[in-house]
Amino acid sequence: MKKLSLLLLIGSIAFVGCDDTKKDDPKGDTTTPTSYTQKSILEYFSGAWCGFCPDGRLVENSIRDAVGSNQFMAVVYHAGNPQTAPDNMDAVYDDQIYAKFNGAGYPTGMINRIN
Repeated sequence: MKKLSLLLLIGSIAFVGCDDTKKDDPKGDTTTPTSYTQKSILEYFSGAWCGFCPDGRLVENSIRDAVGSNQFMAVVYHAGNPQTAPDNMDAVYDDQIYAKFNGAGYPTGMINRIN
């Protein structure tokens, strides 16, 4: 009897939870948009040890000012200095990402993964 009750409870939760109307849309509109706005992402490589790397933030801010903050996002990969111990901002996989996209030095970056 307990198994049957549990099965009915799980089944009722599954059916009640399967609502295909959009709760987030106040108008209840479920149609697909006919056009989309292109958004851009800047990924750049930086390090606390790099003297030129603060310029990466200046470039990020100038791009954001030019295109608008709602059309643009930035991601910074921090690398530790190879000659010294890693710094506190060192990311786990930044070296692999840097190698994959043929990083040319620090700072360097790409917009929408185009060097």
